[in-house]
Amino acid sequence: MALPFFNKKTSPKDEPTTGAIALPEQLPQHVGFIMDGNGRWATKRGMPRKFGHREGAKNFKDLSLYCRDIGLRNASFYVFSTENWKRPQDEVDAIMDLFWDYLCEADQYLERRVRMVFVGDRSRLQDRLQKRMEELEHDSRDFEKMNLVQDAVNAMCETLETKKTFQTYASELARLFRYADRDDVDDAVRARKNAILAIYEGLQQKRKHADNTDLMVQINGIVNEYIHVEKPDQEAVPSRQFDISKIDFDLLSREFAHTRRKNLLLRDLDELVNQQLAKMLFANPQRIDYYDRYQEIIDAYNAEQNRATIEKTFMDLMELASSLDTEQQRYVREGFSSDEELSVYDLLFSENLTKQEIETIKKVSVDLLTKIKQQIAKLDHWTDKQETKAIVDNLIRNTLWQELPNSYDVSDIQTYQKKIYEYVYMRYPEVA
Repeated sequence: MALPFFNKKTSPKDEPTTGAIALPEQLPQHVGFIMDGNGRWATKRGMPRKFGHREGAKNFKDLSLYCRDIGLRNASFYVFSTENWKRPQDEVDAIMDLFWDYLCEADQYLERRVRMVFVGDRSRLQDRLQKRMEELEHDSRDFEKMNLVQDAVNAMCETLETKKTFQTYASELARLFRYADRDDVDDAVRARKNAILAIYEGLQQKRKHADNTDLMVQINGIVNEYIHVEKPDQEAVPSRQFDISKIDFDLLSREFAHTRRKNLLLRDLDELVNQQLAKMLFANPQRIDYYDRYQEIIDAYNAEQNRATIEKTFMDLMELASSLDTEQQRYVREGFSSDEELSVYDLLFSENLTKQEIETIKKVSVDLLTKIKQQIAKLDHWTDKQETKAIVDNLIRNTLWQELPNSYDVSDIQTYQKKIYEYVYMRYPEVA
């Protein structure tokens, strides 16, 4: 089966600018590539043969990483035959230098847990090449087992019931083995036990993602753009926050269908969104609607867990994550310097405000938060005593009475005073 990378009908040049290379429903287990014709390609274009080898090496790098990203389990590359030693020495030297350069850059394969095996007669290669090949084989020797364990973890995450059942049995297995003497268990049984517990540990492990970027690079490079947050009178600073709003969701859906470990990816996305929501709700309790939407998605998935619901759940969570990212940057668009100021503004906001009143509310939000922080800084554990709590509460009340627009009546002010105080009590129990 030919990979779509080489299929003229689906080549990158023929794809729409927003589309992806179409993948078959089922990838082959192993694809071999013969890296041939580089010299002839260069000669035809009036260039030195070594130039062709350099371009071919670039294609090897792109192609090998592409195979890894689409989930192809095994790929073999035939790059140098014994007959190639008969070529002019300068051409052979150029090929060996290219080989060395790419071996030096091969750490990127280790980072992606790619198992590397070099097949063939190495005796005529330079000592540095042989040594580097041995190092890469040694450092990647356990990746195959690790990938198999991840496949198993993914299978156990297919449904909530499957996951819970496996965890129950695996936990019981670990408990029983503590009472078994070493001589009571043969090597084959012990190996099976170790494999089961490795899968169990994989289920318990929380994979670390600094943000959405770290997670989404696993979706074959579909989303790879970053946003820049600009503050007033400040130079633009690159943000680590991923701009999910640029995702082509139709494209993402097609690519997700070919992702090998859908269940793991869904689990990771679920955890990421959950953590992000917790932080956002702590910063601004007015965002409870986002949590309600998240709960609806998870409840719908748990109600009917099967392969058909995985993709829908994934896409729903991605769209929710997109809205969360947009919400997290709203303070910039509203003209605030922090999400904290936006939180106070949201608590004070009322419907049917005029444009001028909205601007007043924004100023009140910034002023009030500044006063609260300054006051709390002067108090020792202010939430422990009634008199210190009263000081903060009175500060909020007096500021609102003095600075809120006239459209806010007595009842309104009392309501907002209570909201702000509860928020400050939760958000700033210590010095702000």
